[in-house]
Amino acid sequence: MRLLLCVLLGGSWLVACTSHDITGQVSATLSTVSADSRLNVFITSFSTAGDFTNGFSDVSGTDCSNAGDAIDKVNCACAAEAGSYNLTGNYFAWLSTSTVHARCNIQGTQSSSCTDSSSSLPYYTFGKNASEAAKLFSNNYTSLVSGNLSNPPSSTSTTRVWTGSDTSGVNDFNVCNNWGSNSSATSGMTGSANSSTGNWARDTTEPCSNPLPFYCFQKAD
Repeated sequence: MRLLLCVLLGGSWLVACTSHDITGQVSATLSTVSADSRLNVFITSFSTAGDFTNGFSDVSGTDCSNAGDAIDKVNCACAAEAGSYNLTGNYFAWLSTSTVHARCNIQGTQSSSCTDSSSSLPYYTFGKNASEAAKLFSNNYTSLVSGNLSNPPSSTSTTRVWTGSDTSGVNDFNVCNNWGSNSSATSGMTGSANSSTGNWARDTTEPCSNPLPFYCFQKAD
């Protein structure tokens, strides 16, 4: 971005103008403000089929294979990828199992019963590159679990994303045998990354043999 500065010379009609590149200044200012007043959301750059028992040994240089059960491994992967982008804070997956609701997991609580977050911070999609600019995703946690979105999770990707959840973040029970199956005969619920409706979280089931990515959310501390 360039700023054009012009001055009138004396009492004449002569005008002198100079151009200044302020791109870095604007980006730095916006980055500083947004970091303090928003929560990040991103789609993982890696994908996996529905059996999380194995794998996760190298997620952005981090070994998450021994992090715990299926959802522990995905949470570890979200934290690892966030770290690779130099993002601060704690990150958890929008992912449900038969006993865990995604709406609880993104608060760092692996349960089907949790108190809704009272955070008023907005969620923004994290722009990982120039073609994926950061945009307002949802105004706050209450809006998020109510299905009120401002923009889709991604403006460039049409991928499906593993969620195992309905729009409100409650488990859908289509969870690839609790994320332990790679069989094409079993299925898992997915969301659509380019949807700004409830389909972002609950769109269609996919065979568990398909490798798909995850949504990662920054936890409100």
